[in-house]
Formats: sequence, C-alpha cells, structure tokens
Amino acid sequence: MGRMSDLVSHLEARLGPIRGGWRDDIDPESGLQVARFADDLPFAGVTTLVTLGLSNSHLEGGHQELLMHLPVSMGNMGPALLDFARKLKASGRVLARGEYVRLGEGFLGTGEMSGLLAYGPVYLPDGFGTCEVGDHPVVIAWLIPITPAEERFVDTHGWRALEEAFEAEDPDLTDPARPSVSAAHARS
Repeated sequence: MGRMSDLVSHLEARLGPIRGGWRDDIDPESGLQVARFADDLPFAGVTTLVTLGLSNSHLEGGHQELLMHLPVSMGNMGPALLDFARKLKASGRVLARGEYVRLGEGFLGTGEMSGLLAYGPVYLPDGFGTCEVGDHPVVIAWLIPITPAEERFVDTHGWRALEEAFEAEDPDLTDPARPSVSAAHARS
C-alpha cells in the first residue's frame, strides 16, 4: 500500500468514507488537500475535516496532519483548514500538543473564536492519533477553536489548566459558537 493510501485507510476506518474535499489551488505543487468525511462521525451533528499531504513533508518535530470536528453546517470550512496547513508547512515545523496559533477573532465566520489549539483527537478511539505511514509515524493533531479569553488563560496558566477547565465544564469543543470556559478552574 502507498503512503497516502495507508493514511486514508486509517482515517476512513474510523471516520467513514471521504465525501469530498479541496485541493490546494494556490500552490498545486504543495500536494496539500483537505478531505471531508461522512457526517455524524465520530458522533451525531459533526463533520470531520482532515488535511492530506502535509505529512509528506518532514517538518521540525516530525510528520503531522490536522483534524477539525465542526458542526455539519460548517463542513465547507475546508479552504480555511487548507490555508492553515499551507502556513504551517511554510513555518517548517509541526504544532506541539497544547500549542495554539492566533488567527484573529471570527476567523471561522461565527462566534468569537480567535485561534486554534493543537490537541490529541480524544473523541476518537485510542491509537487514532498516530498512523504508521511508510517508515515514520504521522501524528494527527485535533485543532480546537479557542476564544481570546482562553488564549489569555493558556498564556497565564498553561494549556494543561485549560484542559482541566474543558474537563470540568465539558463544553462542546466542536461548536465554534460556544462560550469561553470560565477562569474559575485555573490552578492556584
């Protein structure tokens, strides 16, 4: 099996068949794509978008693909994820778990989300977050939209404190219109 087909098989086994996608028309030589998977997987009301081709480049820190769970109504956000992947590739490095990137308020066209936090894909089965492709692992980073208040929270208390707040409040992390988690859960 080829490199890309190994990755696609890994993704489709857990997310259902690819239902559509986008290619990088700005830089066709990049090989970047975004695939849209079946709606209502891994649970009802969401669609999942995943980059394909980013992991063909060895970036500082390894090989990575990006995943976003969004409401089914926002399944057209592939071009925005493609743009983000293009910028990440140009940076020459992968996103570390807990790292966030500021993108500006409203970048998803709804709510006050202003950045994306890289995290493990916890809504999927254990083992999903890494796929052996050829002779190297590909890490699949889940991008969680976060608010300006959550960015400040991470700056002040660290991403693990935000993780604790997410666990305590259990917000719908797939909903870009969700309110910020409260600062009440910050570590002392």
